[in-house]
This record gives sequence, structure tokens and C-alpha cells, in this order.
Amino acid sequence: PHGAELRQWLCARLLAAYRGVAETVALLQPHCTPTSCPCMCAGKHITYRWAEPDDHMPPRDLNAQDYLRALLQLAHRTLGGPGFALQEGLPLSSEWLQTVRMLSRRFIRVYAHAYLHHLQDLEQAGSATRLLSHFLHLLFFTLEFDLVSASDLASIKPIVKYFRELPVEKLPWHA
Repeated sequence: PHGAELRQWLCARLLAAYRGVAETVALLQPHCTPTSCPCMCAGKHITYRWAEPDDHMPPRDLNAQDYLRALLQLAHRTLGGPGFALQEGLPLSSEWLQTVRMLSRRFIRVYAHAYLHHLQDLEQAGSATRLLSHFLHLLFFTLEFDLVSASDLASIKPIVKYFRELPVEKLPWHA
């Protein structure tokens, strides 16, 4: 918003996105198990492997449930860390932006997995509206600030295209 410091605004929006991802992971929990989702994927051709930032070990395969748990732990550590706080005057460093982009990319993966593998489950549970709300807030935030690339959105390209082309008055928060 006008007058807000960019770093503070990005941090506040990323914290909101984290809360949305955490709720989405909770909604997925009954449906996304090591048996139903032995890998973290988005469709048949995209598999996500887990890599810890600043860890020089090769990425490893995790079932979706463990991947989601690891992501929430990483985001909690990162967003609560000393270099990430909402403090005025902190510089918008390239390292800080790289961390924001990394978390944004991984947050998008949660929604790609949810939409491509669990949408029917979430619709039956009455949770699809919450999923949509959290996804759209993250999507438009990441697009506005160029935090994810086209390749990060490739698995859900038709969904992204649909919502980007939808007139703003038709978006759920205008209902």
C-alpha cells in the first residue's frame, strides 16, 4: 500500500501466505498420507524433491506429508528468524529476496499438489473455498512482486490462466 516500506509489505504478505499454507496443509492432512501420496508431486510429470537451504546435500525424495511438514518447519524457522523480522529500515537485500522467492515457490507447490491431487477430497469435505481463497491471495501476491517464474506455475498453468483472465469483480472476495 501507499507509504508502506516494500520489505515490510512483502514480509507481512508472506506471513499471511504462510498462515494460509499452514491451514491448507491441515485441510489436506486427512487425505494426503504417505500411502496416498508417496511423493510430493503436481500431476504425473512433476515431482518435488526436498532440499534444505544452505545444505549442500543433494535434494531427497519425501512423501507429500513429510514434504509439507518440512516446508512448514522451514517457513516457521525462516519467518521467525532474526534476519526476517518486520523492522523498519532493514535493506531489501538480494539474499533476503532470494529467501522470499524460495518460500513463495514452495508455497505454490502446496496448492499445485492440492489442486491436482486432492481437489475432489477438499470439495467433499467442504474445504474447497478455503483452498481457493488462500491460493488466490498467494498467487496474486507472487505474480505482483515477480516472486515465482512461469516454470514454477507450469503444473497449474490452466488454473493460473483462468484466474488471471477472470474480471476482478468475479473473484471470490468480491462476492
